[in-house]
Amino acid sequence: ITQGKLCDMARKWNLKFDGRKGAISFLERLEELQRAYGIEDQHLLNLMPELFTGTALLWYRNHHSQWSSWRGFLDNFQESFLPLNYHRHLRNEIEARTQGPGEKARDYFEALGTLMRRYGKLSEDEKNERFFQNLRPEYRMYVRMENATDRSTLLKLAVEFEETLEENSKYR
Repeated sequence: ITQGKLCDMARKWNLKFDGRKGAISFLERLEELQRAYGIEDQHLLNLMPELFTGTALLWYRNHHSQWSSWRGFLDNFQESFLPLNYHRHLRNEIEARTQGPGEKARDYFEALGTLMRRYGKLSEDEKNERFFQNLRPEYRMYVRMENATDRSTLLKLAVEFEETLEENSKYR
């Protein structure tokens, strides 16, 4: 596929980054599109002028000659557009993110799972432990860690508990 066709394709994605907010969401969506379209890393670098606007485009123009690889771009991008100590703050947010009052288990698992995916440095055991520990206490009375060794089982048990609560509220 030619570079021109890649640029035409990228224009149709309706994906733009202006350098102000949403850097992580931009990268996530870009990686999704890369996988969907089977685009190799080295070709992504040449698509940036199509995807950047405003401050991000100026940043690209000033820095693109420094990148010899996609990894080099990503490192520089994150250094430039993510908040200072982003990963440390994200880790703190993961530890502090608990299931809110009235929050459904599925919503809680998706929210915490998103933070964990973005952090990217937790083992499956660490993730499972955090999902369990941050559940509301009444859920943990029903959802026992020894009964759930993975995320999907934890979620299934939490949803079962919610269904039991719902049944209980309607019981006559």
